[in-house]
Amino acid sequence: MVEDNESEALNKAAEKIIEIYSKNKNNEILKEMLDYEKDVIDKWSKYFNPDNIDNLNKEAFNFFKRKENHHWTNIQRKRNSISLEQFKEGLKILLDDSKDVGERLKDATEKVKYFGKAMATPILLVHNVEKYGVWNDTSESALRYLDLWKWKNDEDMKSYSEINETLIKLKDKVREINSDQHFDLWKLDGVFHVLMDSHWWIEKTREFGHNKVQGIENAEFGKSLYSPQKDKWKGVGRDYYKNMTKIEPNDLIIHLNLDNNSFVGISKAASKYKEIKYPDSENPNRLKEGYQVELKEYVTLERPVKWDEVKKNNEENLKRIRNKNYNLFYEENLRIHEGTYITKAPLEFVKILNNVYKNSTGQDLPYFNDNPTDDKNVNKMGPKNIILNGPVGTGKTYISDIIAQKIVDNGISSIKDIEDIIKSSILNAEGPDKNYTERIKKITFHKSYSYEDFIVGIKAVSENGNISYQVEDGIFKEFCDEAAKHSNQNYVFIIDEINRGDISRIFGELITLIEEDKRGKKIKLPLKKDKQALDFSVPDNLYIIGTMNDSDRNIALIDVALRRRFTFFRIGFNENLLSQWLNGLGDESKNKIMKFVKYLNHEIKTRMGEDYEIGHAFFAPLDGINGDDAKNEVYTIFKYRIFPLLEEYFHSDREILTEFLKEFYESDSSRKNENDRIPIIKAKEFKDFNGLMSLIEKTPENGQ
Repeated sequence: MVEDNESEALNKAAEKIIEIYSKNKNNEILKEMLDYEKDVIDKWSKYFNPDNIDNLNKEAFNFFKRKENHHWTNIQRKRNSISLEQFKEGLKILLDDSKDVGERLKDATEKVKYFGKAMATPILLVHNVEKYGVWNDTSESALRYLDLWKWKNDEDMKSYSEINETLIKLKDKVREINSDQHFDLWKLDGVFHVLMDSHWWIEKTREFGHNKVQGIENAEFGKSLYSPQKDKWKGVGRDYYKNMTKIEPNDLIIHLNLDNNSFVGISKAASKYKEIKYPDSENPNRLKEGYQVELKEYVTLERPVKWDEVKKNNEENLKRIRNKNYNLFYEENLRIHEGTYITKAPLEFVKILNNVYKNSTGQDLPYFNDNPTDDKNVNKMGPKNIILNGPVGTGKTYISDIIAQKIVDNGISSIKDIEDIIKSSILNAEGPDKNYTERIKKITFHKSYSYEDFIVGIKAVSENGNISYQVEDGIFKEFCDEAAKHSNQNYVFIIDEINRGDISRIFGELITLIEEDKRGKKIKLPLKKDKQALDFSVPDNLYIIGTMNDSDRNIALIDVALRRRFTFFRIGFNENLLSQWLNGLGDESKNKIMKFVKYLNHEIKTRMGEDYEIGHAFFAPLDGINGDDAKNEVYTIFKYRIFPLLEEYFHSDREILTEFLKEFYESDSSRKNENDRIPIIKAKEFKDFNGLMSLIEKTPENGQ
């Protein structure tokens, strides 16, 4: 029975490690370790071969650079305290593989004063990443959190043999489950650091006093965190509140009410901190500089948990956690201290709090299983398939990139979140981060795009002059298969100009599989690969974003097929953005252009409908330029983009253009057949910005 429990704990721990590892490959700590692993190990093998230890000189210490391995901090700090001879002796003992590793560690630490476990075991790790794991406060805390710690005497160096055996078992179990033979003890050590870099926080406050503050929007308890920037003590500003600047979006905040010393609720950080000013309570006429972190999704605990309840039966563990973590909300004697407003909540502590809460309510703390250390959690709400539609030039493609990045970051949980992005001046933001390219794929549909390109097909392959035919996965199936391997991360597939392809021919059976209630269900594709039938499914963590122009004639052909499976968001003309981008022209020219564009859109909507509006994004190149450069750009936009678009819109009825833009257009008299004549721009009268403005002023009602 004990073995069954250990096996179950090992399986759960390995699954957690896989989950964190797959989500956090861009985590700063983990990425640095992964990038340097091979280089560090290769250098070690070259310079620190056990047969070469006697030949090492003082330069050997240069190997231990913090940049390459965060464990080397101890050696860098103590290198002047350890003599070279002591260091050599310690290495000889540690690297003698003929003896039990626990005995070696004990012997080395006794003979070399500064050779503690936190310094010696990383050396063992680099010596052999398959055989030796790191034993330090972080790995010990991680094993406790994962329910794999079974030793009471923490200081018994002999126990390293057993601890190391557990680390190896965990590494092997990860390989078994994840089929990743490259996952070694170096990578496990990196995951431990990410795991224990807790993103839980404690707000220590008095609920009544929290709600009394004046001059701060949304200051109520559970709606935001706020603090001064400095604590004034004897005239010197102390940085008691620096943790406010470290809170990240979606970090979890446990609220400790000091009125009764009880944990009463949990919320999520809605954003990073912002700097604010609010009235000083001692002098209301003076503004105090402060920080504010807005919160979301506050949940009141079904039953408050008193601090005395947490201490009961947990004193030893709480003291141990306190000794290993700087600046917690309680003292070594387990009394809640006055002082720092926001403090870290180590995962070990959160687990203790959860156990106390679960024993009394039968359920976990809110968000306890949404481990915030796992980078970003997968979206659990919101539409899986969306289409951004609207007139030409309204920024649909750009906004699709922004929404995709938000989905990857778990920043969208509802339709309202998408609407908020569309309504905001998102086009003024920096573009999507290039770090997201692995989890965001973008293609553009066109008339020749096929099922074979998209899902699976037979393709000709030339090799040594011989042509053979092979079954190859299409781009969408490849992306689905990749997303399925990382079910705890969000993936986004963007299809630009989705209505330009033959949807029924390209999607095939996919048109059913993308439905939310069909996600994850496998079907057999008609083709076989290596004589095996191909399975295909669209995983639940994959989101599809399509974009299309409403003015395309093809839109009617896909409405029936896609309307039920996609949520449509219309992106229209944004007058505020246009006004902002025209600022570089000066007020007079800006006002005239604004009125003219609104006049054009009014006439277009009256004659053809709002689907044919001129989009504000045509003018995006004006952002940040002024004077003559701005004027030249406006001339180019109208002459070579907007007016040719109008010619396309009204090509079948040339009289319409000359009716409401007679100052700009005239009939093409070169055509012999009257019916073949089309309107053309009066190029001779429209040669520069001044010519454009002159014609605008002659337009009926001055473009109003």
